[in-house]
Amino acid sequence: MAPTLWTLLAATAALCMGDYFAPVENDNTRSICGPSDFSQSIACFKNDQPTRYKLAQAVARLHIPGTFCTGWLWGSEGHLITNSHCVGSQYDADSTAVELGATCASCDDPNNGVRGGCPGTIVANSTTTVMVSYYYDFALLKLNLNVGVDLSSFGYLKARQEPAMQDEAIYLLGHAAFKPSRISYLRDDHSFTRVTNVSTTSACREGDVIAHDADTEGGSSGSPVIAVTDNTVIALHNCAGCAANGGQNSGRKMSLIVAYLRSKNLLPKDAVADA
Repeated sequence: MAPTLWTLLAATAALCMGDYFAPVENDNTRSICGPSDFSQSIACFKNDQPTRYKLAQAVARLHIPGTFCTGWLWGSEGHLITNSHCVGSQYDADSTAVELGATCASCDDPNNGVRGGCPGTIVANSTTTVMVSYYYDFALLKLNLNVGVDLSSFGYLKARQEPAMQDEAIYLLGHAAFKPSRISYLRDDHSFTRVTNVSTTSACREGDVIAHDADTEGGSSGSPVIAVTDNTVIALHNCAGCAANGGQNSGRKMSLIVAYLRSKNLLPKDAVADA
């Protein structure tokens, strides 16, 4: 079977569509909001921030032929969500492997900064598409679990069905540059990263997206943007736009994705907080 048109377009438009990581390394896939990258290994927060550390275990390193992205377990029935520019069809889903628990044991482990470092568990070697939306840039997948895999130890994330609030503090969990699990939550002035605009146009020319200033790199596409106040996902990161002198990263609104899936009776069980 030949690759889909969307797969080919995504591969040639990697920089336009956020932090999708193309096979050929390119520094422009980095999207650092200011002079310095303040993202850190999640291993540094195992004791001080146990909730964030626990949620990071549900964030997957996605092995996709020719590239890689981030995704996360959503709800209690073995679903995963990522960007449709990462997994745009069943053809892509058939060969998407899902790795969970790719977290180093300690903050000072030199593998924290190594692409593919601190291997976790490949819980699925393929997935099945439940819904793909190019408009909202998401792919909802069901994992084809490998024999003997139990997802309960990894947990899952929940989305907020209400819209994000202007200037609310956020953090982003993901596998930037295919590294072990990382968290981005600080600005260069050491204040919390935040929602900088609740409805704007992204650097990828998408309208009505959430802008944020969490540092990302290639491979961050599909990362959850999480509210500090209630630890719910408010956006699905999908577009790079930051630079040392300004700009914005952005993601699709989870409130709209939730409403869209609910209208089609496809919202996973336990996917929404207080629903």
